[in-house]
Order: sequence, then structure tokens, then C-alpha cells
Amino acid sequence: MLSKTDYKFKGHSDSELVIALYEYYGLNFVHYLRGEFACVLYDEETQLFIAVRDRYGIKPLFWTIQEGRLLIAAEMKAFLPLGWKPEWDVGSLLDAGWNHDERTIFSGVSKVCGLP
Repeated sequence: MLSKTDYKFKGHSDSELVIALYEYYGLNFVHYLRGEFACVLYDEETQLFIAVRDRYGIKPLFWTIQEGRLLIAAEMKAFLPLGWKPEWDVGSLLDAGWNHDERTIFSGVSKVCGLP
């Protein structure tokens, strides 16, 4: 198990724990995450991109493509500074697709859904 001596924490954010677990366990870090979570991690050294969420899908993970770029975030508002212009998805709102499938209340933004 990871201890305070295995990683020198620089702050008090729970996000830093994800980095510490990844550095200590590699890709197996996900097995040590508990509770509700969604996170994105990029290892510049290995050029590995990881996007994960909790096993029950309580915390969402959203994605969209803007100007040919894949954007992924745990909150849609994270897309705003990257050029995303929110527009209501009326169809998803009318048939409650935002609650039952990969659609969200915004056009062009999807959420990662669990296995059927």
C-alpha cells in the first residue's frame, strides 16, 4: 500500500493522490481508487492518456470533439475555455436521453456509459 514515504505530496488536493498512485502502481492505480471519481491523466514521458471513472458511473466523464480535438473532462464547464459553445440538445431533453443513454443536455457532448 502507498505510504507518505513513497510519494512526497506537495499539496492537499485529492487529485494529487491519483498521480501518486499512478507513479507507484502504474496502470494498476485504478484498482486502488475507491468511491466516486472521474479523472483524466496524461503521462508525458510515455505519451499515455488515461480517462477513468468509478465502477458504478456515479461521477460522469464527458467528451466532445471541438475543431478536430478530442476533449474529455469530469465536468462539462471544463470545455468552455477550450472553445466549446454550449447548445441545448432539445431531443435529449424531450425524451430524457440525457438520463438513459450517452447523450447529455448539450448537443455534441456525450458521456461515457457503463457496459449494457
